This record gives sequence, C-alpha cells and structure tokens, in this order.
Amino acid sequence: MTIICRTFDGHFCINVWQKISGVGVQKTEKITVRLTRDQIDTLSIIVTQENISSISEVVRAAVQEFIRSHSAPLIGETIDVKFPKEDVRKLNTIIECGDFLSAQELIRVAVKEYVDKRLDRILETGTTMEDVEKRRMLHEEEESKISEYVKK
Repeated sequence: MTIICRTFDGHFCINVWQKISGVGVQKTEKITVRLTRDQIDTLSIIVTQENISSISEVVRAAVQEFIRSHSAPLIGETIDVKFPKEDVRKLNTIIECGDFLSAQELIRVAVKEYVDKRLDRILETGTTMEDVEKRRMLHEEEESKISEYVKK
C-alpha cells in the first residue's frame, strides 16, 4: 500500500517498502521519500501508461537503477592519493554544488573520464591495445631489471 501525505513545506511523502533479498528470506525496510506534486503527477502517469502496480514500484525501480549505475565496483584496489589542500577545497565545492554524492564518486568519474580520453587519443594514433599492453610489459621488465641491478 502506498501512502501519500503533504508536508509543511509543500512537498509530498510516499512511503516505500524497499525489498531486500536475503538468503531464502525477503526483508523490507520502509523509506519515506519526499517528492513535489509535479513528481507525484509524473510518477502517476508512468504507473498508468506502463501498467505498474504503484508509485512505490516506480520509485523502487528508479532507486535500484540508480544504485546499479552509481555503485563502486565490487572488486577493486584502493589507492591512497595525496592532493594539495587547494584541490581538496575545490573538490568539496563541486560536491556541495550537488553534482556528486561524495569525493570518492567524483574521483571515480574523473578517473574514468581521464582514461576514456587517453584511450581515445591512443586509438586515434592507430595504436592498438595490444601495443599499449606490450609497452607496459616492457616497461615492467625494465623496472624489474633495474631493481635487481640496484639490489646487487
């Protein structure tokens, strides 16, 4: 059952029952979502046009899609990076403007964009990914030879 109520500031609340799948057990947790009347009306149209059972189902689907597209990779490595204080201040300003939820999300997006641009440049020069991998392996071999020489 979906309960919609008006808040003191003109927003509307929907009580959403979030399904959390467990091992053989379905658990739910109630989350109250604040939406404007326009958002409620739009969601009602979606419910009607797409034959969805309730506004709660639309909100649940939206949140699950958001989680899938914004979640950190499950497998990965952590890297400690030192930033100048001025850059940290700028990062915090960008986050406060509301485009990103956290510094980690902002940095992941920045790294992804940087890597994509670099890959585009590499591909424009006609270099293949195999060439890039060969260069990386040669570089690693050279570094290991140097470190062995230094140890002697």
